[in-house]
Amino acid sequence: MPKVPTSPSPKNSPVYTQPPPQHHQATAPPNSASPPQHAAATPNKTTPSKPPDPDLRTLVQKTATTVVPRLLRNGHLKSAKDGGDIFPVVVHGDLWSGNRGRGCINGGAFEEVVFDPSCCWGHSEFEFGIMRMFGGFGGVFEREYFEERERLGMGGRDEPVGEWGDRVWLYELYVYPLFLIFLLFFFFV
Repeated sequence: MPKVPTSPSPKNSPVYTQPPPQHHQATAPPNSASPPQHAAATPNKTTPSKPPDPDLRTLVQKTATTVVPRLLRNGHLKSAKDGGDIFPVVVHGDLWSGNRGRGCINGGAFEEVVFDPSCCWGHSEFEFGIMRMFGGFGGVFEREYFEERERLGMGGRDEPVGEWGDRVWLYELYVYPLFLIFLLFFFFV
């Protein structure tokens, strides 16, 4: 069984060290007059095309260039455990009340379980954006979560603690587009 690092360093974490992937434009094959047609490049004939929203573009740019660096910049965010740098951990990625319940594995005792993960590497506080947005995990869960972190020697909320709520709101921004896609797909198609 491969050994999984419990505290990956930024040097060995592709999440923090690799540049974003470059998207390639379709080019014409040799001896061809036009580029190949790809499904992703084919416009949806049932939905009229809308011009880009300049206000949305401005808000996204401000968030990416101002809010994200203010809250998550290197050297600013510190581990509650030892005041050191934050290292990415594997998070569930879709932790909300619809993905938890009671169950047993291989005939064992019934216990609390979570399922339907969408795992990714991220900040350990990332899950709170989804949990707060969709509910099902309240103040008791948060209190017990941070008590358990303290008991395990991991510390409470990461520093600066006063920005914890702002970080959770930022992590909610990841969820909103997914939620809108869900609504559009299941209720308006």
